[in-house]
Amino acid sequence: MAAFVTLALGVPGQAGLLAQTPGQQEQKPEQKAEQKSEKVQAERFRAFVANLGTVETSADRRPVEFQISRWTTDEEEKQLFGVLQQKGPKAMLDTLQRLDKVGWIRSQGGLSHELRYARQKPAEGGGRQITLMTDRIIGFWELAGSARSKDYPFTVIQLTLDGNGKGEGTMMVATKIEVQAGVLVFEDLSSAPARLLSVTKEK
Repeated sequence: MAAFVTLALGVPGQAGLLAQTPGQQEQKPEQKAEQKSEKVQAERFRAFVANLGTVETSADRRPVEFQISRWTTDEEEKQLFGVLQQKGPKAMLDTLQRLDKVGWIRSQGGLSHELRYARQKPAEGGGRQITLMTDRIIGFWELAGSARSKDYPFTVIQLTLDGNGKGEGTMMVATKIEVQAGVLVFEDLSSAPARLLSVTKEK
């Protein structure tokens, strides 16, 4: 049975839906263009995968690492979720795949897969919440023989970190994203998202 994760995030198509960079304010178009081209210091994280769902991952119980080299801009997010609302998940997937990469993710011994979306917002105690997204990472998930897998083309990662860059998270490797009554609904092909344990920012 698939797991449903409902996020009350307002109407898609507006900037800052999934997350917002701490201290970020509304900017003029020329400022946004500058923000998009601005280079930020890359951040790299390590974690361990603990699969609790019904679909096993080839990365289960292995280390996984990922790097964020830039943050998705307001305009990119507005475009992405505007397409979802107006044209549906397939058009959103096409749009996501055309966005400039924001970083990469890989399991131990595996090839890197490009991340296409990265946003963050403040969390309690000086921490932050990070949301990452890309098209489905085939190498992480064994889906042979699953006729339904083509309907779950996204991978969504959500992290909750403290002020020292440590924490936990979840990874929905094969996910369907829809809009229902103005709310984003994530449906994981597995019965539960995989957990990311001992998330640590590398120095």
